[in-house]
Amino acid sequence: MQLELNAKYTVAFDRGCVQRLAGTSSYCKSAPTLVTTNLDSNELTGVYPDYSNHTQAGFTTDGRIVYGNFTVQLADLSTSDYFNNFVFVANEILEDAWSYNLAVGAGDMALDINSTIISNTQLDGLAGVLLQSGPVVDQTFAGGQVINTDN
Repeated sequence: MQLELNAKYTVAFDRGCVQRLAGTSSYCKSAPTLVTTNLDSNELTGVYPDYSNHTQAGFTTDGRIVYGNFTVQLADLSTSDYFNNFVFVANEILEDAWSYNLAVGAGDMALDINSTIISNTQLDGLAGVLLQSGPVVDQTFAGGQVINTDN
């Protein structure tokens, strides 16, 4: 899954997703879109209206909006804590702007400051998500000080 720092909603690809590019139709997991289609939207509850012509992460898609309890499978095959979120589930790819013939994974996780995953996530009575990128050794660019590693 790609990370999208400028998007409000997360996009995932439905198992039956079809790409309609250059007058041809084939499944989205085929070239040139090469997406991973693990999500079966027929098994989801909390279905909202269909959407059309949503452009994000290099694709323009049609599909349906769902709201539910989700988890993310991590690189070590463990899963994150469950969180409630809106997800745009794409069942058609209409345009492939910049990911042509590049595998992009199962979707696009929105991490914008106003994204639903940031603003709607609740855990232990607290809302929001803390994103940690690891220690930044030299913080002088932000008016901070270099970390003292001797302590």
